[in-house]
Amino acid sequence: MKLSDHDLQQLNAEWLEARTREELLQISEKLLDDLKEARERLNQNSSNRSVPPGSQAAWYHPVGAAEKDEDNDDDTPIPPSPNDKDDGGEPDAEKAESRSEKELKAGKGVKVQRKPGKQPGAQGFGHTQRLPVTATEHHRANQCAGCGQAFTSETPSSAYTAFYTVDIEYGEPEQPGIRVSNTRHRYYDSLCPCGHTTRATAHREPPEALFDGIELTEWRLTGPALMSLIVFLSLRMRMSRPRI
Repeated sequence: MKLSDHDLQQLNAEWLEARTREELLQISEKLLDDLKEARERLNQNSSNRSVPPGSQAAWYHPVGAAEKDEDNDDDTPIPPSPNDKDDGGEPDAEKAESRSEKELKAGKGVKVQRKPGKQPGAQGFGHTQRLPVTATEHHRANQCAGCGQAFTSETPSSAYTAFYTVDIEYGEPEQPGIRVSNTRHRYYDSLCPCGHTTRATAHREPPEALFDGIELTEWRLTGPALMSLIVFLSLRMRMSRPRI
């Protein structure tokens, strides 16, 4: 996607009316590319993508299933069940309501099915060790995502998020050994004279067909050198995870 959700929320009729023909052509090309990519993702299913059929939506039917359902449909009325006779008692809705009231009075309560994963309001757990910051990298957008105007060093910007990357640096003959580095990455919002705010984001590689559901991004706690060392110790040296 060339335009993020943050960019789309700023596009409106007033902003488009103030743009030139070249700027409108550029933003239209971005919108067209994003629309094609969104349509391709929307049309993905178990027949053209390596996903299990059970992950499809409940209303999704493969080709030919609609005709099969139509053949099975008829106007034959459903005979009444023997249990549906009128016993002169209260309706089913009133029976269910009275049953739930009796359970609440008995202290049983109503069992609510919980969703999988972490529940809202649950206590979170983060990293307790704080490493000293050895370097700071600033990330700003090069041009406006709306009109395409190039940014300069005088373009006003403000930081909106940051993350840390822990890595290792191999020494040299003069200073042998391995040093640990903790780099802080700060990302900025840049304000264009046209009024559009462009947000710098971490680089993300496009998904590949061989690794479905796996995307590589710069937003990682471990750096490339440290990650390579972990993989080497685990797969080549056969060391356990606690030992590593």
